[in-house]
Amino acid sequence: MDLKIKKIGEIIVVIIKGNIGFEDINEFSSTLVPIIENTFRPKFVFDMGDMPYINSATIGKFIGIFKKINEVGGAITFCNVRPFVRNILDITKLSTVFDIYDSQEEALEAVKNKIKSG
Repeated sequence: MDLKIKKIGEIIVVIIKGNIGFEDINEFSSTLVPIIENTFRPKFVFDMGDMPYINSATIGKFIGIFKKINEVGGAITFCNVRPFVRNILDITKLSTVFDIYDSQEEALEAVKNKIKSG
């Protein structure tokens, strides 16, 4: 797993390269949770274009991050979700909970619109 974090205006874009394995979950959390906790109404876009697989621990972590961001009035979107990962999110019905977009540009625009309306 390799995380690239960049900021576009008020939006934090997390580009995930590779799989988040069970051994990566703690690093994933310790990288993102402080950003969430130290940002007023955090706005996140998770770009999963280079993430070919997702496991149950990663799904659980995304649910936790989703809840944490929503609790503080933030926004979270996902983009470039590969077919296998999308299928898992569809099977678990998380694709009806998470906002998923085809491109990073669409995800950024959706978060910007949430900022305006929120």
